[in-house]
Amino acid sequence: STAMNPIEAGALTEEGYAEKLRLLREASSIPMERWRAPTVLAWLEVALGMPQYGARCAENIKSGKVSLDVVELGFFNL
Repeated sequence: STAMNPIEAGALTEEGYAEKLRLLREASSIPMERWRAPTVLAWLEVALGMPQYGARCAENIKSGKVSLDVVELGFFNL
C-alpha cells in the first residue's frame, strides 16, 4: 500500500491542513511566481476556500507563475 502525500492528494485532514497552513505562512514573504505547486494548492484550498478545485489544479498548475498567467488571462475568476 502506498501512502498518499496529504498535499498532493488534496486531503484536508488535520495533518494536511496544518501542512498547508505552514506552506502559506512560508509563502507570505515569497512572490507568487516563485511558489511551487503544493503552495499553490494550499492557497487555493485553504486561503481561497476552494478545495473542490484542488485536484484539477494539481493536474494543470505546477507553479505560482503558471497560476498568475491563468489569473491574468481571465480563466480563473476570483
